Amino acid sequence: MGMFTGQLKPNSGVARSSARPNMATQITAPGKVDRGSKGDLDRVLKSGTRTMSEETREALPRALKELFRIHKVCSVQLIRQGLRDMALSKSAHAKAGSRATVTAASGAEAPDQELQSVISQVAINIHGVYVLKSRHPSIDPLRDLVIKVFIDRGPNAKLKKADIFEAARSYSPPFSDSMYSQVLNELCISNESGEWMIKSGDGKI
Repeated sequence: MGMFTGQLKPNSGVARSSARPNMATQITAPGKVDRGSKGDLDRVLKSGTRTMSEETREALPRALKELFRIHKVCSVQLIRQGLRDMALSKSAHAKAGSRATVTAASGAEAPDQELQSVISQVAINIHGVYVLKSRHPSIDPLRDLVIKVFIDRGPNAKLKKADIFEAARSYSPPFSDSMYSQVLNELCISNESGEWMIKSGDGKI
């Protein structure tokens, strides 16, 4: 029997098999991209102070009106916090209105002047706090009058009911007691002396 003197050749089939990459270990399933409202909210609230986008400018007035239904008198600080809170409460919902609220929340991070310019579209500034321009046609004339008197009297003004009655004397027909109660309870607090002051806008009263 002759001796085999040639070199052993590697099993080419095995070599190809072992050299082939393990696709199961190399391919990683792509992670899910959070495109929902919660992801949007995290993005806008972590962005820091920034100029508002056109999308935010369009969504913000509606969100502000909703906020003023909760807090009748608001400081800028309360508005910022209120926008964030509203967005957080709605971030789990996929409805268009909820997404608009989340979009509006980025307005809370805008510079004061920019945010106030949008607030002024729907609200009136009474020495640093804001109230809606209009509440209801039936009480708006008296409401406008009370707001004007407080603006004219300056910051920290205190009014007695007689002051308001006097300012409203020329109106016809006269305002009812119910209308006075609605307007004063919305906008004001009273002290032990029976004087009325504009609410502080901190959301506590």
